[in-house]
Amino acid sequence: MKKQSCFVSLLMLLLLFPLGAFAQQQMIKGQVVDDSGESIIGATIMVKGAKEGTLTDFDGNFSLKGKVGTTLSISYVGYSPLEVKVKKLEGNRFVLREDTKVLDEVVVVGMDKQKRSYYGCRCYGKFGSNRQSSGNGPDQCPSG
Repeated sequence: MKKQSCFVSLLMLLLLFPLGAFAQQQMIKGQVVDDSGESIIGATIMVKGAKEGTLTDFDGNFSLKGKVGTTLSISYVGYSPLEVKVKKLEGNRFVLREDTKVLDEVVVVGMDKQKRSYYGCRCYGKFGSNRQSSGNGPDQCPSG
């Protein structure tokens, strides 16, 4: 009887052990905004050193599996990337700063197929008064 009681106790302990390992991963919730407080839609949030990640929704909100102390890497086109250590599970608010150095030029490439002839159009533009375009095709590249 004593051996059976000891066996049942050991079995219960072994069955409950894996639950403790999974309980450490919790949901980190927060919001990503810009300097003016506007939510950033589609910002990428990654757990540093892991493959887990997510995108912000329409209101800039996100939820991601992790724990307090995890380092998050947050990035979005046109903004400086941000790496921050999580201090709480809910109510996190991260502010991305605009990076004007990144947006000095834009390259647009477009291709299309018509019946039996192929044509393409490449447009190259710089912000400011200098505008350049090149292309080959019936309507060339848009220059405006």
